[in-house]
This record gives sequence, C-alpha cells and structure tokens, in this order.
Amino acid sequence: MDIVADLALQIAWGADEFLADTPQDRRIAAASSPAPVSDAKPPAARATPSFPLVGPVDAARIAQACTTLPALAAALAAFTGCPLRETATNLVFADGPDHADLMLIGEAPGPEEDRDGRPFIGPAGQLLNQMLASIGQNRDQLRLTTILPWRPPGNRAPNASEITACLPFIHRHIALVAPKALVLLGAVAACVAHGTALKSLAWRHPSRLWPPTTRIIYPARPWRSPNPGTTCCACERPWSRVF
Repeated sequence: MDIVADLALQIAWGADEFLADTPQDRRIAAASSPAPVSDAKPPAARATPSFPLVGPVDAARIAQACTTLPALAAALAAFTGCPLRETATNLVFADGPDHADLMLIGEAPGPEEDRDGRPFIGPAGQLLNQMLASIGQNRDQLRLTTILPWRPPGNRAPNASEITACLPFIHRHIALVAPKALVLLGAVAACVAHGTALKSLAWRHPSRLWPPTTRIIYPARPWRSPNPGTTCCACERPWSRVF
C-alpha cells in the first residue's frame, strides 16, 4: 500500500493528527522561539497640560492684575481654571464700546456665539435687538458680555464651579468698563450681584459701590415661551427704568 492510500485510510478511520516518534517538551520550544513582532504602536501617553491648573483665588489675582480690557481678554484666553475652554470653539469676550454707559450681562454663549466669538448673535440676541429697537436703542451703543466666556457642551446650564471660576473676570470687566448702569439678563447673570454661584438665592440689589443695576428675564426665555408676546412685554417693561 502506497503512502497516499495509507493517508486515505487514516482519514477514513478519523485520525486528524500525527504523533512524532519521540515526545517533545513544547514549553522549551515556546521559550526558545522569538516573540512575534507586532505592527501596532504602543498606546500614547495621555497628554498633560504644560500649564498649571488654577483655582478661584488665582482667578481673582489674575483678573485684578489686568488694567485694560485687551489685557483682560488675553488673560481670560490663557486662563486654565475653567474646563469649558477645552470644549468650546472660541472665547466669547464682549461686544460694543469699551466705555459704554450701559452694560448688559448674560449667562453663557450659545452655538452661534461659540462659532463667531461674539455674544448675543443667536436667536436670543436677535430678540434682544428687537426689544432694544422697540424703545429706540441700538446694541452698538451698549457693552454686551456673558458670565461665562465659553459655551457649555450641549448648551447645558453652567454649573456652580464654572460660574465661580469666571466671576472674578466679569467683576473686573465691569470695573474697567465703568458703566453708568447694569442690566443682568437672567438668574445666572444675577450671580454677578450676589458674588456667588448659588442661583437659588433670592435677588438682592448689589452694593452701593455698584452702578444702578436691573435684573430682567433672559431673552431666550420669551423666545422659548408658549406665549412669547405676553412674556416679551413683561421682559420689556424694566427697560423704561434703565434708559
């Protein structure tokens, strides 16, 4: 019987392996064989920032050291104490003249503001423009800014730590602009007067050292309201006391 017939017979009997004439210690063979070379690159080490993270005390020191608005904007752009800077597209500092008589402060940039780098240019800003026009005012004469200079991911509400980190900069912003009056748009902006990030606090008028301050609802609220006409009228009434 030739070798091919022998193999066919072994297969017919169900044999699927062949045994060597002498036993082998496969542990020795595995140890002596070289390890396979992989083309995969080792995982890169997690990048760590080259700058130190700073806290609220550092934020207050940095903000107070700024003597001009361009210096404040530059300091805020380099500030690492608020994680929102890592997820935002642009820093949204302010819009309007540096020494306007009236300063409006909102809560945080939206998607349109994040893309453009200017506050109040989205739907809420367009409604604000209409509200100003209804009383004969133009936004070009006002200083516009927000508590947070970076957009929170997903347009969520800012949290207490984010507000606390940014408050020293908005306080310094007010001091450098030196407006004759402030308008705080919404509950988050009211934190400027409170000096705290606790939005649950009841509204209190700020210190006498502050310019006359008015708080009204945020422009996005009537935009989202099921009855925007009524809400807009309620929102516009305080303007007559400001101008």
